[in-house]
Amino acid sequence: VFNSGDVQTVDVALSDLEGDNNAYYIAGDSAGESGWAVGQWKYVVPTPKTLVSIAAEYTGSDVTVGKSVSKDDITVTATYSDETSEVVTEDITLDYDSSEVAENVTVTVTYGGKTATFKINVVAATPEWTASEITQIVYFTNPDSTDVYAYVWVGTGEDKHELKAWADKEQAKYESDNAYGQKVYSYTFSVSYTNIIFVFGDKQTVDIDLTKLAEGNNAYYVDGDEANGEGKWAVGQWKYVAPTPKTLVSIAAEYTGSDVTVGKSVSKDDIAVTATYSDESTAAVTDFAIGEYDNTAAGNVIVTITYQEKTATITVVFVEEEEELTRTVYFTDNFKWGSANGGKIYAYVFKGKAPYKDWPGELMTYVENNSDEDAVYGYTFSTEYDTIIFSNGDGTQTIDITLGEDNAYYCSGWSDGSVTVGTWNRA
Repeated sequence: VFNSGDVQTVDVALSDLEGDNNAYYIAGDSAGESGWAVGQWKYVVPTPKTLVSIAAEYTGSDVTVGKSVSKDDITVTATYSDETSEVVTEDITLDYDSSEVAENVTVTVTYGGKTATFKINVVAATPEWTASEITQIVYFTNPDSTDVYAYVWVGTGEDKHELKAWADKEQAKYESDNAYGQKVYSYTFSVSYTNIIFVFGDKQTVDIDLTKLAEGNNAYYVDGDEANGEGKWAVGQWKYVAPTPKTLVSIAAEYTGSDVTVGKSVSKDDIAVTATYSDESTAAVTDFAIGEYDNTAAGNVIVTITYQEKTATITVVFVEEEEELTRTVYFTDNFKWGSANGGKIYAYVFKGKAPYKDWPGELMTYVENNSDEDAVYGYTFSTEYDTIIFSNGDGTQTIDITLGEDNAYYCSGWSDGSVTVGTWNRA
């Protein structure tokens, strides 16, 4: 009895099978009381399909020495015993030798025990591109007052090599102004690069093919008053000759100071140095060096001046130090100025309009009290000065006193708001 859930056939007597029959089928459109009636037939098990052969097609390019063949570049088609076929991608193995350069190298493809072959060429590795260390210099005249940048490259597509990416293009170097007051810039780079674009401000030139520079030319200028349809400026070419840099030819030195005391140094402030250049221009220079000299004895001394390896000499007169002549004067404070300001008496000495010290001068030194208990003060100074004023530093002062043979003074009265003095000679 065959059944499927609540449906079943009638009872089937296997002994009733006729001949080679070995199978049953439902006979009729409905079941009887005992189930579905059946008929019989002979079932023959189908023969399973088997792999007959494979075919392989290589669609890739030449293989570099030591590299592998990519399965993505191979199409493998399997053909079966039932004459069907399909492209297979799994369980495929490859056998070949790419260890050395060779043509028509056999690649064996295996799948399901079947094999197929195809040929490849094994080629040498392409060396990595490197730029030559030899350099070239290209110049550009900028019509605007802007910085200039340069973008260079060689080749196109996958074979394009940039010195720097566009965003990282380098600034060109200012060289000089041309005869029209325009600035000329230079850019130095490897001779391996054959194309350049100059960028100036928000403008740029067309793509420039350096191989088309006429013999002798090495520079470009903006040719035209407006950009082309792509917003790029056309260029013309010319030959830039760098101006000859001026060089130092000689120096001259002049000593403008006075005699120098033995043991003292010559001051740079007293030396005027003039540099003369190859373009016949001159300039005063201050960063010169003073050579060694002998300042231990009086006399004329030759001093060597050096500036950028050029030398000149000056003659300086060294003299023995003169002992300064001094005199001492005394002032008797008989008007009691000092009692009101703590004993401060000032001496102001001068000659003509040249004072020894600014007003009110220097404090005098207390010496003693005289027999009248008046304080006596002293002051020593150079004999160069010939006039003196004594004061309390607070508005009270003597008249201008012309120094004479006497060396001591006292207050004797008043004249036009100033104190007059009398003199005496103190040993």
